[in-house]
Amino acid sequence: MRIENVRFQTKNGRAELSASVRPDHLRAEKSRVWFRFPAAASPHHPGDVFLCAFLVSCMQAGEDLDVASPVSPRLHGAVTRIQDILLGWYPGFRRSRLTAPVGKEAVSTAMRTAACFSGGVDSLYTQMDPNLKTDRLVLVHGFENPVERIDLLQTTLQAVESQARMLKRQIMVVETNLRSLADRSFSRWGTRFPGNFFGTCWLSGFLAAIAHCLQAECNRFVIPASLSLAALNPYGSHPHLDALWSSDAVRIIHHGAEAGRIEKIRRITRNAPRAAEWLQVCESNPPDRINCGDCDKCLRTRLALRLAGIKEPNHAFSAPPHWARWPLVADRGRWGREYDELLRWCGPDREPAAASALETILSPPPWWRDLHRRARNLAKNVAWRYFPGLAGRLRNKRRREW
Repeated sequence: MRIENVRFQTKNGRAELSASVRPDHLRAEKSRVWFRFPAAASPHHPGDVFLCAFLVSCMQAGEDLDVASPVSPRLHGAVTRIQDILLGWYPGFRRSRLTAPVGKEAVSTAMRTAACFSGGVDSLYTQMDPNLKTDRLVLVHGFENPVERIDLLQTTLQAVESQARMLKRQIMVVETNLRSLADRSFSRWGTRFPGNFFGTCWLSGFLAAIAHCLQAECNRFVIPASLSLAALNPYGSHPHLDALWSSDAVRIIHHGAEAGRIEKIRRITRNAPRAAEWLQVCESNPPDRINCGDCDKCLRTRLALRLAGIKEPNHAFSAPPHWARWPLVADRGRWGREYDELLRWCGPDREPAAASALETILSPPPWWRDLHRRARNLAKNVAWRYFPGLAGRLRNKRRREW
């Protein structure tokens, strides 16, 4: 892959950093990747942005990476270690040869800390740490939703701005079309990744690209942990991986892995109960509200909020929950530890309908439900293996994203 024609321009207080992208599999075609963000100056090493953005995708596609823009000496030196970790986790990846000019060391003069912020449990928990002293909250449009969906940005921004006011933080909105070009679950070039490439493999590389866009605005960038140390496994954001994407100008910090999701919600409700009423956790992205309220992630979150004393209706969850359908959407294999913790928190007399649903989820399934689950998983694996395009479209239709 060749990254060239790097441009930086500013207009009306917003900066745009862009480059031409030419994958080896599509030599006749060029695409333009862009990042738009509030900044008055270009990153010290623009090549850092594009190295982080495309290295993991090139490894999955079996391509080398050629960046025609200077890269930080520290980041350039960490590429081998980054690839060692990813190759150990994902045997189907191939080591990519990096070709890029190495710039001089450059230290950011902006002594500020920015943190990735989506309004969810992980990012809000990070703001509860009094030692972190975050100055900016960075909302990335094009992260969970297509950058063309301005309606979803407005819904998200309403919740995030409300939380930021309560936390007394400043919001920075970064927009990018990167995911539509480099997400290996959907990309047109090379062999598609059979599953969730973005979360499983690429998350910290994507967020590191955002961090390096803001080299002139901050010298530390925080990535909230998705997984706790107790549940750690190979994942796109990981305490062994995230910090390696740092440069001389920006130090990247992985934060919050010491706590599980339930413990995070407990701390949020103790320290910022009003901000908890604006939590945005749903992956279905309903266009008219923050959360759908009835998917597995919504039900897990709203039960924890109820047990912590957050009353409904609130901004996050307005309609009554349907606890009876929870066993139909639950994933015991993935979230069994969390279900068990929630059930113990419920005790004998709190939220009886939810507790009954949890007992059903945690009990051995009847033969017909187990058969249904096995058939569904088999169909899903076959679809991703032999019909990745169709599988991606079906998932997008269900989740209303990408």
